[in-house]
Amino acid sequence: MHQNLLMVSKALKEKFLIWFQQSNRYLVCDTVIHSMLEDLETGISPEALIKTIAQESELELNAIQDIVNNVVELRATYLNPLDLIPQHTPKHIPETFKIERFFKVNDTVFKVSYLSELETSYLDPKFEHLNIPYSNTFDYHFKVFNEADITYLVVNDQVINGWTYKDIHYFLGKFGMELIQGIYNKPEEEWMGVFHGSAISNQKGCALLLGDSGNGKSTALALLQAAGFHCIADDFIPIAAKDQLVYPLPAAISVKTTSVPYLLPLYPELKDTKEYHLKRLDKHVRYLNPNNFNTNHKRPAKALIFIKYKPESDLIVNEIPEDEALEQLIPDSWISSLEINAKAFMYWFSKLKYYQLTYSDNDKMIASVNNICNS
Repeated sequence: MHQNLLMVSKALKEKFLIWFQQSNRYLVCDTVIHSMLEDLETGISPEALIKTIAQESELELNAIQDIVNNVVELRATYLNPLDLIPQHTPKHIPETFKIERFFKVNDTVFKVSYLSELETSYLDPKFEHLNIPYSNTFDYHFKVFNEADITYLVVNDQVINGWTYKDIHYFLGKFGMELIQGIYNKPEEEWMGVFHGSAISNQKGCALLLGDSGNGKSTALALLQAAGFHCIADDFIPIAAKDQLVYPLPAAISVKTTSVPYLLPLYPELKDTKEYHLKRLDKHVRYLNPNNFNTNHKRPAKALIFIKYKPESDLIVNEIPEDEALEQLIPDSWISSLEINAKAFMYWFSKLKYYQLTYSDNDKMIASVNNICNS
């Protein structure tokens, strides 16, 4: 690794992965662009860089100027932080809550207080299978309430933040982050990142199933679990910074109603499972219990699999380049902004393989994922 004032870079197979410190953004680029970015980072002016390249290259001056100007613009773009989620503070924290839930993971008991059914609908279906009867003692108390169309999360009397409806997925992610901190007794700074997808493992390896909403990640996870794979996480994949292992999160697997007929032979219990309408995603789902109650089932990831169900498609499995994998991985991910954790992410990412898997035949998909985990 080479570190400058504003960026850290890591060599990949044929390219470089760069982390821009002040924006917490990542870029995969070729050797030439990486070299120019490093020159700019050391304080060389664009004009001096153009002159140096002109002396060493047979390209026309206009072409060199265009290339350098494009790199300057690229650098400026990646140094610019992305829009941050605003910090909201409630006028007051309610004294009484309409709904209370208690759930237990290992020996840790969580109390969750909801002000109304609205907040309950965001979270309860994913964790209902962890419910225990009323408990006088608990380790963590989460309070969830809505004030002026903003949903707030309070943990042990500390206001974490508030989120508007359009940002509710950030609320769900933050709830999950607070939850895994409690389960594993690891503060936020000890987590490398959290990724939107599903994580599975067999006896030999672990892979992350990723892709846009509607591509069938959770259905594929349910099929793989029925085939003997271990479900490590669905929707929310936490990875620790120190060991870079995928940690289990025992949340339920969300299954689209349209997938239920195909899964009923494998999971008869889905027939009588309550259906929920997720208005923010405009889809109807049911929830399936995961087989990841053993939180010691931590695994190193071998591969990222960008999975897509496509009716009547042949099985297509292709390795994809690092830049394409990063472009698909980053948008729905939270990656720690701490330098030591960013370096851990870069190391972790550089050791993976990346695949695009398109399928229609479930058995072929299962066999293919099994082969990837075994490789």
